[in-house]
Amino acid sequence: MPRYSVIIAAKDAANDVEAAVGSIVASWPEGGEVVLVDDGSSDGTGKIAERAGARVFRNLQNEGPAAARNRAVAESSGSVLVFFDADVEVHAGAVEQLVARVEQGDVDAVMGSYDDEPYVKTLVSEFRNLFHHYTHQTGDRVAITFWTGCGAMSRAAFEKAGGFDPARRWLEDVDLGLRLSDAGGKIELDPAIQVKHRKYWTLRSMVRTDVLGRAIPWIELMQSRKGLRNDLNTRWRDRVCAALVLSGALLCWRVEGLGLLLAATGLRGDWHWFLVRKRGLWFALRAVPLHWLYLGYSALTFAWMKVREIGQK
Repeated sequence: MPRYSVIIAAKDAANDVEAAVGSIVASWPEGGEVVLVDDGSSDGTGKIAERAGARVFRNLQNEGPAAARNRAVAESSGSVLVFFDADVEVHAGAVEQLVARVEQGDVDAVMGSYDDEPYVKTLVSEFRNLFHHYTHQTGDRVAITFWTGCGAMSRAAFEKAGGFDPARRWLEDVDLGLRLSDAGGKIELDPAIQVKHRKYWTLRSMVRTDVLGRAIPWIELMQSRKGLRNDLNTRWRDRVCAALVLSGALLCWRVEGLGLLLAATGLRGDWHWFLVRKRGLWFALRAVPLHWLYLGYSALTFAWMKVREIGQK
């Protein structure tokens, strides 16, 4: 029986999956396997992953990441389940760190972080990936959610939580973590365990993903779980900043509007100073409007969801 199983769900990931699987195989400790489910890809994802060293199972139709990961888990046999996305390069030692941490037995799951050197160097891609990196680097070490971009969980904990919910197309890993926490499981965030994200972001894909794949599912989870504590990107400062940005946009023709926008920037000065240190002042200045945009559409989404909730009562 393998000591651990690496679980990957992939769809149309031909440009990234070789680097993902290859980085795992190149550095993994003994006693493991890589199990990948090709979730209805129309490119050569499955064949490329197979050549790189993964055991590949294919879904003829796209069933979603939750169902694909459930199938990969069912086809695997390791006592520790290690999850990676198909568009990351795994740092040397990351697999061993994840497996060893779960095997210590005092936590049921552990998750890592993106590194601060994303593969794609465009402004939007660096902004988006560095924002994710910074969120995990500064997050609470004791977590209540889970992340399959870079994470591990004991098989016993996975089964105790009921696996991924196939009905969820977004945030299925967050939901799994919440159910594991509900059952008394312990989840740890270790930002020293890192992977490199290879995703190419455009302004359109950033807005679409953040609204449809992050904000709306997050708000629905929060509405279904009254009293859900702040975790990662739902901290009070982000909520206040979002309100300031939205108010500033509504008053954009007045000096007060600019003041509100600057106040939001100042309130998250830690994030902007991080960008200055990592990418320089010019990059950080160009990233300010992107952060305003992110906060603005997040606030609008929240307001729309609250109105919809009230209308449904």
